Amino acid sequence: MSRRRFRLKPAGYAVLGILILLIVLCVYAIARAVSGANRHGSQEVNLPSSSPSTSPELVTATYTPAPPETPTPTMNPITVTPSNPPVTYSAPPTQSPTAKPQATPRVPTSSEKRNAQAGVLQNDGVNLRSGPSTSYERIGTYDKGDTMQVYDTDGDFYFVKMDKDDKVGFMSKKFVTVGVQATIPADVPTDAVPGKVTANVVALRSGPNKTDTAITELKKDEALFVYYQVGEFYYVEVAATGKKGFAYASYVKPEGSVPVK
Repeated sequence: MSRRRFRLKPAGYAVLGILILLIVLCVYAIARAVSGANRHGSQEVNLPSSSPSTSPELVTATYTPAPPETPTPTMNPITVTPSNPPVTYSAPPTQSPTAKPQATPRVPTSSEKRNAQAGVLQNDGVNLRSGPSTSYERIGTYDKGDTMQVYDTDGDFYFVKMDKDDKVGFMSKKFVTVGVQATIPADVPTDAVPGKVTANVVALRSGPNKTDTAITELKKDEALFVYYQVGEFYYVEVAATGKKGFAYASYVKPEGSVPVK
């Protein structure tokens, strides 16, 4: 009986090739699946035995996967605000010396000028102040024998004008004698005659006219040195202060004859 040979056509070879490729892919897939299962399950590891043996001992090790890492929480920085504000040191203010009070300048009235009394100091170094108290500013210092016009009283002080420099202020009563009558000094200049004021108030002027500037005021019984006469005026010197000027002749009484110019 003769054998019948089977020959594949070209299409058959193509189908056979596809079948072989499918078989290979299936085997590869099965191998990958088995390998993945072993990675997550138990693994068998061949380890050498600690005791001498001709054949290695099969040791089965169990693989436990590491737990997932817990993320570390991020800490936000904490800002601490003090409950009380910081204390700032401030140096104490520098204390300046206490200034003496300033009195409102007082001007003698016409009545006070008419009724003024003569006064004289009995001590050296007596202060004239701007107000009726030792707490007020000192405006001058005077010595024994200095004369003044006493206008008024204010507590323990006199309101006065000093003949020496015409300063007006307040002077302690305990250093002043009031009502002193003018006396004719012994040292009268050789070219003058002694005299005194006869009116309550007489102006000492810069010239021999009523329109000339008044230098100061002369009080009744104030001592003068009379030099000469010009018209209705005497040229005189105030004995207490040395001030010179012209005084109305009708209000001055000389103690001798006066030259006329």
